[in-house]
Amino acid sequence: MAGFQVRCYDAEADVRDIVLDRIRDNLSRMVAAGIIANEAIEETLVRITVCAEESAAVQSTEFVT
Repeated sequence: MAGFQVRCYDAEADVRDIVLDRIRDNLSRMVAAGIIANEAIEETLVRITVCAEESAAVQSTEFVT
């Protein structure tokens, strides 16, 4: 929510398939708690790219965790 582009990776395709829905659910809980505005959900999700390959997730990165 700080405006960074984010790439995430998981070896399991099933996890990759649901990760954005899971993040959306967590952000929705933050909206319900009054922590973030509803608009922040889509603004956040559009900056997240789910990668099928670890090499793609870390290509040209500044920070890896």
